[in-house]
Amino acid sequence: RKAEPLFVHKVPFLAFDLVIHDGSSVGFSLDPNKVRQGLVALLDTAIEGFQHVKKIEPLIMEHLFRNLSFRETVLIGVHKSEDWVNALRDELTHCVNRAIDPLLVYLSQFDEHLALLSIKDDDKAWNASPKTMEEVKRDVRYHMTEIQR
Repeated sequence: RKAEPLFVHKVPFLAFDLVIHDGSSVGFSLDPNKVRQGLVALLDTAIEGFQHVKKIEPLIMEHLFRNLSFRETVLIGVHKSEDWVNALRDELTHCVNRAIDPLLVYLSQFDEHLALLSIKDDDKAWNASPKTMEEVKRDVRYHMTEIQR
């Protein structure tokens, strides 16, 4: 019998939603700069977490480690200023920048349309009846010329 492939549902580590703020600006649900800083800080926190890991042998085999002055109770940890940790931090920063920079370029494409986002939809007469595509295009062109004046 042939083995069936397993369906693995992957949940994204980060998700950026496009958000319109008060009809005047476009942004993301997460601040990209805070994400950059947060991911590097997460790495530093993980490295610091290994600084004070206790050895388990002296705790479970007390009879072998009776003389407390000769035993090390903490594992030798990784220091966050070691060369390979700095290289890993630089690589992480580079990868995060490569992932976020295209998002910022995408976001900048909305700058020219901010005027359209700020149009208020309070014309009851216009909303009263369904419009054809041509009528909508005509009204959009009209509002665009009004904005440019």
